[in-house]
Amino acid sequence: MVRLKNYAVTVVEGANHPERMVEHMRYAAECLAGGRVRCLLALNDSDATLALALIANKRGIPIVCVEAGKRYGSGDSDSNVNQLLIDRLAHLLLVSDPLAKTNLLLEGIPRERVEEVGTLRSDALARLLAKRGVSLARAA
Repeated sequence: MVRLKNYAVTVVEGANHPERMVEHMRYAAECLAGGRVRCLLALNDSDATLALALIANKRGIPIVCVEAGKRYGSGDSDSNVNQLLIDRLAHLLLVSDPLAKTNLLLEGIPRERVEEVGTLRSDALARLLAKRGVSLARAA
């Protein structure tokens, strides 16, 4: 697994959103250079994740989107726009619930690219509690 180093994008004071996106794209291109990355795991809908997904797509690197199909509030928020674009680029979309799956199918995503896998937080909590001998039902 290739781990991306933590980074802070240095932007000239007063830089606008397009200028910040250019910096994210430059960093994404640097991170994905050299052919070491075989798959991009997209875990959120940030501008940096979108930049990575765009560069991965251009380089033919498969993208797996976790928590795909989530839609919040108005459809034109930055978060929703990023999520829509990342979902479109992803080769495999992992969804946590039937509503997210329905969202993707209604948006024209082919069914074979969507996989309902459950909720990561709930699954992680259940596994942790099981290690301690406590059932999730009893903990609630």
